[in-house]
Amino acid sequence: MDLVNLNIRGAVLALHPYVTPIDAYMSWARHGFFHPEYSNPSDIKNNPRLYDSMEIFSSLSQNVSWHEQEQASKGLRSLSQFIRMAGFGDFSEENDFNLIISDIRIACREDGFVFIENPYTITHGGAIALEELNLEGLSTTEGIYRKIKQLNRALVRDKDNLEVIRFAKDLMEATADSVLQELGQPEELVRRMKAAERCNKAMSELGISMDDGAGKLPRGLLVSAKP
Repeated sequence: MDLVNLNIRGAVLALHPYVTPIDAYMSWARHGFFHPEYSNPSDIKNNPRLYDSMEIFSSLSQNVSWHEQEQASKGLRSLSQFIRMAGFGDFSEENDFNLIISDIRIACREDGFVFIENPYTITHGGAIALEELNLEGLSTTEGIYRKIKQLNRALVRDKDNLEVIRFAKDLMEATADSVLQELGQPEELVRRMKAAERCNKAMSELGISMDDGAGKLPRGLLVSAKP
């Protein structure tokens, strides 16, 4: 599952007519994304008419593993930098430019992000930041990521508090599910557990609960810190 969806990336790409090729390239390169076709930034800078900002954006965006936390976090910063590099030449372009900015703002809100100005930045507001999604130690993370995205969307869209609570509960259950499977519990057995039982058992295994948890804390820390 992509942590930054295609809708946001496409909305940002629409700004390509307002970004020079070298600025498009540097927006990605400064965060560690490169492409063999664009190995000479000096050539891009000195011969801008030979290069296309849309093609540069598309090629470098495709190099991002958007489903991985660290890559998606860096990719998000690249998107923000690309937006900041955009600028229009005269007032006749201002309306079209502002329409694209508005579309980016809507796309961000739909995917649980916040778009702010001065400077243009795609951020998380009060939601869970990508930098905090350190789940690489677990092999069954799809459900957790999905619930986090749902929770973030609810937080950003100012939905009813009951909906936020429901998504938070779902996130706890998905996390407990992944932890128990990582510790060797059969998937079918975990699925048959009631929500409270699943969460309590996961906390116990990680040494969080008071019941039979003292001796398991070292094991839980090893699982949590698994590379």
